[in-house]
Amino acid sequence: MPSSSEREVVQICVIGSLDGITGIIYDLHRRGFAEVNEWSKPQSTGSPGEYIRLLRRYILHRS
Repeated sequence: MPSSSEREVVQICVIGSLDGITGIIYDLHRRGFAEVNEWSKPQSTGSPGEYIRLLRRYILHRS
């Protein structure tokens, strides 16, 4: 039976103050997890002083 691959998008989010999420993103970068510029721009969550940034990763499923 031939194998097929499907790509799935997985999103990782960081929510908090701008300083907090920036610190986490730079820490993850230092650990080799993701480039800083791969994250979305900060978006307000609607709560005062709270922001969200997203990172999309693609994984392959083989069946």
